Amino acid sequence: MELIYQGYDTAAPQYIQAYRAIGPIHEETITDIYWNELFDITNFGRDDRVCVPSQNWAGYSNSIVRWDPASMRESYNIFADLVAIETYNTSTFIFESYGRKGVRDFPDGFNAVPPEERNRHNMLAAFLFWSGDDPTELAVARDFGERLQIASRNGDIAHSYVNYAMGGEQLPQVYGRDVDRLEKLQAIKTKFDPYNKFGFYASLADA
Repeated sequence: MELIYQGYDTAAPQYIQAYRAIGPIHEETITDIYWNELFDITNFGRDDRVCVPSQNWAGYSNSIVRWDPASMRESYNIFADLVAIETYNTSTFIFESYGRKGVRDFPDGFNAVPPEERNRHNMLAAFLFWSGDDPTELAVARDFGERLQIASRNGDIAHSYVNYAMGGEQLPQVYGRDVDRLEKLQAIKTKFDPYNKFGFYASLADA
């Protein structure tokens, strides 16, 4: 587990102490990290597993309102079963929370960020890595990923942070369920990107 934070006068110590109380088998603290070194130090650099070429990568994420210990435990158990299989043992499971004080300073209709994104500032995401083109291994990865996603959702309506959308999401799951907002976004997309040069997963141009 990595706890990354900026500054010294923060709430981090209380969370650090909570994790220390669990009794980790190893602990390391690195301070005064330069921004250009952050990814390398946190194992997300160009030479780390996430950037290895010619490997498979599947992501399954959920944005949620609050952390639920029971669903977090269920999700973790599923992930533990997955990485116990050697094929997928470099996969990653992340928990993220985003600061939102600045976001709340503006009304919902001020910009394109949907209310779902403003209110669901916690995210669980599993990133599954494996090599090869075996269809059975692909099916296993999808099965685990979908089970993880359902478990971490804890019965809530699905919402995925747009930066972690991987291709299977419907537009409302990424851009919100406000019909007028979606129509406005699609009109802007048509006006400024008529040839969909910036198209990717869950593209507004596909609606």
